[in-house]
Amino acid sequence: MFGCGKVDEASYYDDLKTEEVLNELLQLSRIESFNGDEDEDEEYGEDDSLISMKMSDNSQNFSYAKGDSYQNSMPKIVSTDHVESVNRTFWTETMAILSRFRNDGDRRDLISIGVATGFAAAFGAPVGGLLYSFEEASSFFTIPLMWRTLVATAIGTFVIALYHGDLSQFSVLSLGYNAEASHELALISFAVLPFYVLIGAVGGLLGAFFNGCYIYTNKLRQKFYSRSGINKSVYRVCEVLVVSIVTSLVTFCLSVYLPQSWLCTDVNEEDAVEGVGAGFAERFNCPVGQFNEVASILLGSRDEALNDILTDPSKFEPRTLLVSGLTFLFLMVITFGIFIPSGLFMPTLLTGSSLSGWAGLMIQRYLLPSVVPAHMALVGATAMLAGVQRTTVSLCVIMMEATGQTKVLIPLIISVVVARYVGDLFNDGFYHVSRQLCVGVHAAHCISSFLTMNFSLHRSTCI
Repeated sequence: MFGCGKVDEASYYDDLKTEEVLNELLQLSRIESFNGDEDEDEEYGEDDSLISMKMSDNSQNFSYAKGDSYQNSMPKIVSTDHVESVNRTFWTETMAILSRFRNDGDRRDLISIGVATGFAAAFGAPVGGLLYSFEEASSFFTIPLMWRTLVATAIGTFVIALYHGDLSQFSVLSLGYNAEASHELALISFAVLPFYVLIGAVGGLLGAFFNGCYIYTNKLRQKFYSRSGINKSVYRVCEVLVVSIVTSLVTFCLSVYLPQSWLCTDVNEEDAVEGVGAGFAERFNCPVGQFNEVASILLGSRDEALNDILTDPSKFEPRTLLVSGLTFLFLMVITFGIFIPSGLFMPTLLTGSSLSGWAGLMIQRYLLPSVVPAHMALVGATAMLAGVQRTTVSLCVIMMEATGQTKVLIPLIISVVVARYVGDLFNDGFYHVSRQLCVGVHAAHCISSFLTMNFSLHRSTCI
């Protein structure tokens, strides 16, 4: 593309071809030992397999005799003793350099780094993204890979900060946790400790329920598709259409047909001055000067809805949070597994924050007035994620970095540990369940698909 040039064949062949051939042979496990002495022939392999290598100052000659099963997988080596130069463009030069990464080791490392960087950029958690890759996405994690991943996550968050033009804003999603300093005493009070444990246990139960439904629906779907004479493509499209229609009907009907005295709430002066965020700006069948609570959560911006719930759940009626949380849980159950990419983090966070925000308001109203619902909403959202994914260390660090609150670490650890323990009593985590469902159906491709897509877990390849 950018012009042709001539390079010395020896350097081109030495640097690229030799390494590529050796890498291919090593991947096929046909070389047991290597001796680079000049002008010596070595025999390697098993049975009738023979690999001999001759090395000299100006050229290399490779010859091998392989079985038919490996013949097509080996690169074709052509003698280049009489070739003095090779014409290459910028494109071929770039592809030749990138071909060095065509091996399983580098591929695994790049996937691990990509997963970590995606989480770091989304939540503004460079350390949390690294820990998530270590805990869930990586089969092997070495010290060099750790610092490379940390550099990548730091660069990812720095680029987000450059986009916002502010070094304090280095995330795509904002959890908006702004609990006042006066509430710190309530956060660390031992009287609230049982409620943290209870919320963690409920999060583990709900996570196990969701994973159990996910296992059941996918096994039922696989059994249905295994029948002879069924066109998978047609039924997959029909399933997506049905789920889309059900989702639209449920969210719209709940936003319209619930009592107006319940749905509609006055817009306060601060929101009126700021213009209110997406979703809240819509009256949605409410009188002038009011906004529809249910429509704001179900039909508005997910990011802003989560931000408002975690910041101050008292903005909403308790029954609004309860209905919204149960609705999101129902939609998660019927959506995951169909033939579309579907996010896991945002629906789970919304479900957990809504239900735990409702629980916090009820506890504050009837049991312990010193309880802060915002704390309960954050702890419940984390517990719900722990119940679904069964991640522990990375989840605590991600939520702590995303909210910018270090004082919530102990409550988060308590809820995560309890949620993980309770969930493990019933089934495995979501990622392990997905891997088990993919056994025998291109498992490696399926796992790499939903890990590299970060928030879009594409399950269609496993069905």
